[in-house]
Amino acid sequence: MDQETFRHWGATVWKYRADSSGENQPVSVLLLDDLKSHKTKVVLDEFKTLYNTKIIILPGGLTPKAQIMDTHNNRPFKFSVKSKITALRLQKYREAKAAAAADPLHKGRVPIPKISREEIVQKMLDAWLDLDPNLGANAWVVVKLMPYELAVEKGWTPKEAFQDIRHLDWPWQAYSSIQPKDAGEDIDDIEWDNVPQTQ
Repeated sequence: MDQETFRHWGATVWKYRADSSGENQPVSVLLLDDLKSHKTKVVLDEFKTLYNTKIIILPGGLTPKAQIMDTHNNRPFKFSVKSKITALRLQKYREAKAAAAADPLHKGRVPIPKISREEIVQKMLDAWLDLDPNLGANAWVVVKLMPYELAVEKGWTPKEAFQDIRHLDWPWQAYSSIQPKDAGEDIDDIEWDNVPQTQ
């Protein structure tokens, strides 16, 4: 998305986030990925003045930390949905073909049967229920952001989750005055409440 496309999105979508008139522009924060067109001076100034919006740029490399569904669950889920829908379509086609063969008046090709929205939703539900529950647990372990009980079991503290991104040095400071309020000179200075502390 280039700058002009993003500005068009602001004028046609973001402007109307509060009401259909677009006149009400409440104080807002918009979290965006680190795309060049999201952080140009024109865009930052326009969103601030026209839409009363502060844009905060999320540093790159955080997807594995912040979007564990994308990195661990979505791929097997989407694959399962596609497989189930393909199997259903094939089943319907075979049934239609068998019905056509049994009909002496049928002529021509057998069309590929359509699948209803209800059938698609059902296959999505089936795919979700078929997901291995360990995927979710493993995802929390991989990104080192896990429930307290699991952290106790693993003997892990949240400080470790930030070791891979220390070199980024809070890059959003260039675009926002909002900073982690409890961060000291080093990330180790953050106080972690209700988390097991390991040596």
